[in-house]
Amino acid sequence: MNTRKFGILIERLKTIHFSPSKTAPFLLFLACFFCFGLMLSKLGFFQDDWHHVYYAYHEGIQGLKSFFYTDSRPLAYWLYAVFFRILGFDPAGWHWSLMLLRFFTSVGFWLTARLLWPDEQRATWLALFFALHPVYTLQPLAVAYTLHWVSYLAVMFSFALMLFSVQARGKSRWLFWGAALVLELYHLVMMEYFSGLELVRVLFLWISLSHLPWKERIKHTLRLWLPYLLVLLLYAAYRLSYSELFGYDRFEPALLSGLANSPFSTLLLLLQNIIRDSLYVLVSPWYMAMEPTVFDLMRPFIWVMLAVSVSFALLFFFTVSRFISLNNPGSETTNWSGAMTLFGFFSLILALLPSWLVGFELVEKNPLWSSRLALSALPGASLFLVGLAYFFIQNPTRRHLFLSILLGVAISSHLQMARNFQESWDKQRQFYWQMHWRAPALKPGTFLVADQEILFYMGDSPTAYALNLLYPKTTQPPQVDYWFNPGSANINLHSFVQGQPLEMTKYNSSFTASSDRVLAITFEPQQGQCLWLLRPTYREVRFLTEEAYRWMIYSDISRAQPGESTPPAAIFGQEPPHTWCYYYQKADLAAQLGDWAQAISLWRTASENNLRPSASVELLPFIEAYAHTSQWQQASELTLWANTLPPRPTDLLCSMWRNFQKDGLLPSEAASAFAKINDRLNCQE
Repeated sequence: MNTRKFGILIERLKTIHFSPSKTAPFLLFLACFFCFGLMLSKLGFFQDDWHHVYYAYHEGIQGLKSFFYTDSRPLAYWLYAVFFRILGFDPAGWHWSLMLLRFFTSVGFWLTARLLWPDEQRATWLALFFALHPVYTLQPLAVAYTLHWVSYLAVMFSFALMLFSVQARGKSRWLFWGAALVLELYHLVMMEYFSGLELVRVLFLWISLSHLPWKERIKHTLRLWLPYLLVLLLYAAYRLSYSELFGYDRFEPALLSGLANSPFSTLLLLLQNIIRDSLYVLVSPWYMAMEPTVFDLMRPFIWVMLAVSVSFALLFFFTVSRFISLNNPGSETTNWSGAMTLFGFFSLILALLPSWLVGFELVEKNPLWSSRLALSALPGASLFLVGLAYFFIQNPTRRHLFLSILLGVAISSHLQMARNFQESWDKQRQFYWQMHWRAPALKPGTFLVADQEILFYMGDSPTAYALNLLYPKTTQPPQVDYWFNPGSANINLHSFVQGQPLEMTKYNSSFTASSDRVLAITFEPQQGQCLWLLRPTYREVRFLTEEAYRWMIYSDISRAQPGESTPPAAIFGQEPPHTWCYYYQKADLAAQLGDWAQAISLWRTASENNLRPSASVELLPFIEAYAHTSQWQQASELTLWANTLPPRPTDLLCSMWRNFQKDGLLPSEAASAFAKINDRLNCQE
């Protein structure tokens, strides 16, 4: 295509006007699908997902009921009972479901924006930023946040139905009004996340009555808001009585207590929260989305991310800019855009107020999970950003280009985050399957201790719940069979090793750990290593972590046993291809059981498939197998090879050969092999 024809094509594109009522929802769906759906089949369960899956899988509806009761959301269990019945335990179904929930919630916000402002461009930009704003990064937690997005969906359609009731006449007005109240009541009793948005409702009513004189506008706004306010006040009374109703409350109103005891310092802290968390929502996500280290052009995924982001930025620019604007240019645009920016900021503050009320600050929370608290701020953040763009950029083409580029940046941020979670799921699956290969059965009561946090986007209790799904359940609720802990975190090690049992409690589950039922592990696949079950003899392996040396003394590998059970495929997926780690894990188990022939067979099969270890420790079971079958040539060759691999276990290899001699495994004809090892490894007596 020559330059002249290309120019003609561009001019024709500029003359196209799309139907916003049809195009905007389609754009929202495309954006949600490509932003959150590209890697759905490659994502699994993360962090709090595992709690939900465990209780539903092992304990059913009663387990879910007990779980949500301890999580201060006593009515949420029935929603998950329905979703688990429909979606089962396949992660993909949950991810598809959450993507659709986010899409429909965005449509609800788009409807609300259209009813507030007749300008279709504005409404579409607002909905796109609501759907794609990069502040919320936990979309891959599909099970845990289903409750949040179902509640959010109720909020957005409650707003839309409320505005329909303002504009409607006759019986339909009361129908819309009643449905809006029901949805308000539903989302409030399900969870507290969006209660702050009920204060934003009065702002939306105020905007919708802009045609009235001021006095009439104030009167009508308060009159229309009153039923919704009464529902909110009834909910507040119910929520504040949790301690009396249920005997506990996870979220005490710390701000109210602070105002009563030290009002000045509490108000100062509240002001600090407003400033810091506003910056967290409005500024920080864009900086993080453009973090320079993300753009590693040596990674093929980066090119896919850039292609999708640029394509959608162009799509938004050429599509939304073709919507017919109903606004007059000039100062009128500046006036309403300034008001929109102001409304957006106040909406953000009101939406975050419940978090501050219970003492949470987004900036101070765990950075991996604090973005969940910003969910309710999405409407305010969208209003603020789009209003600001309209206020400062008067040229429509430049404004649309700016907004389109920002949305492209947001898409790249979400794709990169999904990629990070995919890598986490890949590592999780490696861990769980290697655990199964090494320990097809695990003695109940095993306290699994890693030398550090081995799975990112997880945590100790989620990993514990996942382990209890990996193996058949043998105990009755609330007891669980296994627990996991990263190193000595939350443990008084001195008392524990002296025989003091350790009581672990999470939600409606409990576990008693004792030092004679410990299985210590290390797992660093990023270093080319497989899962290792630590044991006292590994104290002579160099360069392990301090926690590894501390815990290997108490590690009892006999807790790993042979067995016939397999991990639930719906949860953990089909068994992955047999890499080197499969043969190592099976050989390590065979060596533990003294099945030397099996270990040698596994070595030969791995060799035939050109599979080799990257770490010295992973040759130890094969060296033992060849030594116990008097195949000294092979044993010495593997020993010398192991001494060239990291971490170089020279002392351990020397000890192993001395033990062969003490155990009478080295007859006179093997003396030359022993002498060769002593000489090459410079073993000291």
